[in-house]
Amino acid sequence: MGVYNEKCFELDFKKLILMYLPTFRRKYITFNFLYVLISPIEKMYIDFLKVRKTNIDKLTHNYQICSIRKRLNDVFDRTERRIKIYSSETYAGLYLYTENEDDAIRSKTKFLSEDKPIYLRTESELYQEFDFIVEIPNTGMNEIELRRIIETKYNSVRAFSLENGIPYTTMRSILERGIMNAKAETVFKICDILGIDPKSFDNDNSDESLIDLKDVLNRTVAFDGHTLDDNDAELIKSLLENMVKNKD
Repeated sequence: MGVYNEKCFELDFKKLILMYLPTFRRKYITFNFLYVLISPIEKMYIDFLKVRKTNIDKLTHNYQICSIRKRLNDVFDRTERRIKIYSSETYAGLYLYTENEDDAIRSKTKFLSEDKPIYLRTESELYQEFDFIVEIPNTGMNEIELRRIIETKYNSVRAFSLENGIPYTTMRSILERGIMNAKAETVFKICDILGIDPKSFDNDNSDESLIDLKDVLNRTVAFDGHTLDDNDAELIKSLLENMVKNKD
């Protein structure tokens, strides 16, 4: 049933033109002329698919935490699914009686110390203005995330290319070979359309991969058990520098 319903909405307008054109009318100029005439209908078709997809997503999810978590991961972290939702309360409160069960003079209220009351939990630890916290990983943009954003907003990469005047072959090359291999003006155009900061594609984490060589040497010993002296350290440093140069 699901497959059948989906196929009902699959339309290729270029194929439709060729199907309804007599064979002797199938000329390049005629085909392009007819395609220009029906291009507004194709635009409406793409808009319809986007609205339909949005409505289906709304109907298949509710406001349970598990459903919200699934939806957030589907939209923002489809591959690794690292988005989590947990309670905003630091501690669960232990109640002996409710506030309404006490009398007007608070006779049931008992303090551990009359002079200096001791509170097991502060009010901020038991109550929050919100019910839950959404934990989102801090990651940069990549080709997988770019494809996800395009398919979420435009239903397909082809529809995105058609609507924004970017060749489909260019988009396919960007998604398969990497956005850093594309022209700068194309990258800026894509980012402007999707509302993405171009700097988010810079995933240079070289600072995080730096190693403190002195710290390593201080915790290292030779095979015979003696600690490394300054000469050993210089030798190891020169060997590492030569390895890096040869790799580059």
